[in-house]
Amino acid sequence: MLNFAKRLTPAVLFLTGLNLVIYLIQYFLFDGTSAEDVNHLIAFSHVSSGFKIYQVITYMFTHVYNPFHLGGNMLFLLIYAPYFERENGFGKTIFAYLFFGFFSYLTFDLGINAEDFFILGSSGAVIGFCMYFFLNTIFQLKKIVYNLLVLLLIIQVIIMFIGSYNMEITALGHTGGLIGGSILFFVYKFKKRPIRKNK
Repeated sequence: MLNFAKRLTPAVLFLTGLNLVIYLIQYFLFDGTSAEDVNHLIAFSHVSSGFKIYQVITYMFTHVYNPFHLGGNMLFLLIYAPYFERENGFGKTIFAYLFFGFFSYLTFDLGINAEDFFILGSSGAVIGFCMYFFLNTIFQLKKIVYNLLVLLLIIQVIIMFIGSYNMEITALGHTGGLIGGSILFFVYKFKKRPIRKNK
């Protein structure tokens, strides 16, 4: 447990704390135990009358239903995102969370054009970090612990899809996170590759 705590990084702790604080405010101050209670924060499709541009950001910090919705997402954020931050730093980690979340909304919005459908929660952003870790591990299989974490990632993805309130929305949202994670992996990795000089 102490080793796990030492591996945690500042941006990941900040994002986890922010999600937790927002959830507690929703729950205790606004009784936000259902999507209807926080419909100004969840993200509707752009064709919906309930859509507001700021929802593209607020939805990825908004959790409802029960504590397991928040807890499951934060657990995997704490497990996988520190690997990203140790490679890329605080600022890029915050940016990546928003970038993955934006792609999650984008794929949802492209696939769902309906009045009453919405997306919420940080799972799209979290799965972006998972995808980054997965690709990183494929390219450098070093330790058995990495292999175990990849297995845990696969199990997590299955649980996220099965536990969805709507399979189609979850599939679209998580696909966006996977795309975002893949994009940043290749962008950051290629930028870091040393340039070989011809002798």
